[in-house]
Amino acid sequence: MSHPGRELRLAAEEGIRGSWDRVRLMELISNLVGNALDHGDPSAPILVHARKRERAAQIEVVNQGPTIPRELWRAIFEPFKRGQAAACGSGVGLGLYIVAQIAAAHGGSVEVSSLRRTTRFTVTFRSVRREKGGGMRILVADDHEMVRRGLRSLLQAHPGWVVCAECANGREAVQRSAEVVPDVAVLDVTMPELDGIEAARRIRRDRPSVATVIFSVHDTEQMVRQVLLAGACGYVAKSTSPRDVVSAVDAAHRHLPVFLASSFDCVLRKLAGEASAWPEGELSVLTAGSARSSSCSPRIRATRKSPRRWGSP
Repeated sequence: MSHPGRELRLAAEEGIRGSWDRVRLMELISNLVGNALDHGDPSAPILVHARKRERAAQIEVVNQGPTIPRELWRAIFEPFKRGQAAACGSGVGLGLYIVAQIAAAHGGSVEVSSLRRTTRFTVTFRSVRREKGGGMRILVADDHEMVRRGLRSLLQAHPGWVVCAECANGREAVQRSAEVVPDVAVLDVTMPELDGIEAARRIRRDRPSVATVIFSVHDTEQMVRQVLLAGACGYVAKSTSPRDVVSAVDAAHRHLPVFLASSFDCVLRKLAGEASAWPEGELSVLTAGSARSSSCSPRIRATRKSPRRWGSP
């Protein structure tokens, strides 16, 4: 352990309910607690509170120790700012930035106050109780009826989710997306008339608000590359568990990309450090497309059996 003997006190009110990305929420709390461990008074406990508020929920992490100058209260959530470590010159400067991004992706915000040797980070999430008639609307496209039926049963078992359209080919998926405008479209890659990759590209062009998730038996670098270029929010190999499919659809609804495929790691490494491995023009297409219409593209989370979150060291 890097902090043996430190005391962490947890308190959570009963009845807090929310439809949040569990892994990302754990990362948010981990980053805040890690910040407190690194920069707080080692002789004082760290407090973590989860509270209900009217139409909202809050998480607070409180530590004793050196205060953060008031002029840094906003700046510490910017990338490569060192927060509480600014005074001592340590830290990479991404932890609190990631906290702010995760909070924003869930429709929330994060604030800090640091007075009289008490530093308090407060994350507030909007109400997650859905209004009557609300929920997530999902389009499912696969040329196999049994697969569509299975996906429908799996997705509609989640409270508030409804499959609003089923399609047997990619061309129909594009047409139905324009008509019913779902929140998320789950598309098989191999379909007649129009494949899932091209369908995702056209849906993104015609209906930018619709997040797309590619669902396929293929797990290759070439396939992941095509999915990225199409601007899809997620890619799920059919070999993954049903639970992973639900997680990917939920993340896509929040515009939090998830690629549940082992080959994505290889593509990510090439994208990050081996641009010559990509055919000429493709890297620029990815960069330009991410800044244009898809809020999914700039932030990528690669997931295998052990999730590796975007922005992690």
